[in-house]
Amino acid sequence: MLVRLAEIEVDPENLERYLTLLREEIEASVANEPGVLALQAMALRDRPGCIRLLEVYADAGAYAAHLLSPHFLAYKAGAEGLVRSLRLTEVDPVLLRAQDGFGSAGGDRDEPG
Repeated sequence: MLVRLAEIEVDPENLERYLTLLREEIEASVANEPGVLALQAMALRDRPGCIRLLEVYADAGAYAAHLLSPHFLAYKAGAEGLVRSLRLTEVDPVLLRAQDGFGSAGGDRDEPG
């Protein structure tokens, strides 16, 4: 298993455009890539342009395939110029658990839970 934390800083004036790209990329990745086990995105409450992602891949090969997927390449191209900074950190999971249905549409900030 390969697990990463991504810290992304987005220009505030481009935040909604960036979030649209990110949502499309996450939905396509989880739906179309069996090696993408989880992609969880969140924003810091007091700084909505500070996005944090928890990325969980089956292995390094799944991550490499993800980087070459059409939807990821489209996301990277679309996000160019919107992102101020990106920091990726590989981590060793201590424990990853979730309730059934966690991460479904009900968890989106724009929809009621």
